[in-house]
Amino acid sequence: MVCAPFAARSLNDLYPTIDPLTSWGSYCMSLETETPRRVGLRTVLAAILCGWVCAAHAQDPNPLGEVAGFAPRLMKVVSPSQLHFVKDGPGCPSTAPACVAPAFLLPGDEVVAMASSHDWVQAIFTGGPPHYLSTEGWLPRSALAMARGDDASRPGAWVGSWHLNDGKDGAGQDIDILASADRRLEVKGAAVALVGTDHFPRTGDFDTTLVLSGAEVTFSPGPKDGAPAVIDPSSQSSNCVLRLRLLGPYLLVADNALCGGLGVTFAGVYRR
Repeated sequence: MVCAPFAARSLNDLYPTIDPLTSWGSYCMSLETETPRRVGLRTVLAAILCGWVCAAHAQDPNPLGEVAGFAPRLMKVVSPSQLHFVKDGPGCPSTAPACVAPAFLLPGDEVVAMASSHDWVQAIFTGGPPHYLSTEGWLPRSALAMARGDDASRPGAWVGSWHLNDGKDGAGQDIDILASADRRLEVKGAAVALVGTDHFPRTGDFDTTLVLSGAEVTFSPGPKDGAPAVIDPSSQSSNCVLRLRLLGPYLLVADNALCGGLGVTFAGVYRR
């Protein structure tokens, strides 16, 4: 579990040296400038999950495909004691006291590794009830080991109520998955974002049926009683498109920012 509330800075200043753990294909490179782009971790998550070409979505608020070629990895904390997150920013990540964040993990906690640089791994951890809050930051590679989750090809492994950032104010993201016949999954999602200084609520939702064929699925929500809505990940669409991937205790979700009102997204790392 993660302790002490902490909102780490996102991936604002990725280091130019990326080692083989990442295998970044385009490494956040702008097709126009070929210089590193400043992006947040949720944007990177969407990009590496979807792997769509950068040019096709260059104007999207949640661009998909800028970091093609990197697959998120499940890793486990193997340090014998508390493992603190490390902030991003000038002079960080490092072991300098100014870089160490209050939030920490405990031995055995599992995280989603998003990127790496030298001796550090950029990771995200989503806690359990009641709020399912995500914490992101750098962790020392030496304190982590690869972990193995359940067989994601089993429909039963997906079943459950998945949550992210459920707040007392009504904001949050929830996805419910039920198993039905013929390896089909009934998937229902709802998201609420509080936008602007007046925190006006904007919503998004979907309710559809999918056929499971592996550890991930890309789809455009269609009628629940209609044909399964799985689509080609390389296709372009002006409709809502989501991609779900099961990774250990986490459900990784990306979307094209067209699945609800302004400011609404289902993207993130969910937990049951």
